[in-house]
Amino acid sequence: MSRVSGSSSTLEVHRRIGLANSIVGQLDRVWRNRRLSLNTKLRLYTSLVQSVLLHGSETWTLTKADTAQLQAFHMKAQRRILDIKWYDFVTNDSVQSQTKLMDLPLTIADRRHSLLGHVCRLPPDVPAHNILQHCVNISCRADALPRLEASTWSAKEDLDTTGGRGSRVHNQLAVVIGAGSLVVEVATAVTGQAQQ
Repeated sequence: MSRVSGSSSTLEVHRRIGLANSIVGQLDRVWRNRRLSLNTKLRLYTSLVQSVLLHGSETWTLTKADTAQLQAFHMKAQRRILDIKWYDFVTNDSVQSQTKLMDLPLTIADRRHSLLGHVCRLPPDVPAHNILQHCVNISCRADALPRLEASTWSAKEDLDTTGGRGSRVHNQLAVVIGAGSLVVEVATAVTGQAQQ
């Protein structure tokens, strides 16, 4: 991952969108091929384009503008695969109902949760695990949490956007890496079962 300036990953997001857009253009003959099924085209998109676009995304600090740009690219690529022109006036919901691809913010949230689980399961002598243990008191209450800045990411926000998947986990840890520093936040998400 390249270094980014400031606390957001805007430069990296722009670079990744440019790389992915180049790949989409190179695959234009594939998207126009009538003999390939939609499922095959979407699998190619996921493996060739989306993997490049989202490489390292679990460590990005995203602003709302970054998230909107990523999602706009994602929708534009899906429209290109479906051969939908701008003057056809097809809604994003209609496009997503045809492709059944997950929104990119949800995909990034899933990747962040996977990274967090990986760090939590590391042996105690690994530096990343030590940082997690020193920064987070797992038994802290929700009302004792520090105030979140606008550019940070929290597990509660991700659980809200993912519909509460993984609802059996009440204490969610969130990892944000920005400008080379690791910040760990704790967010308590009550998602259907009251903790007794």
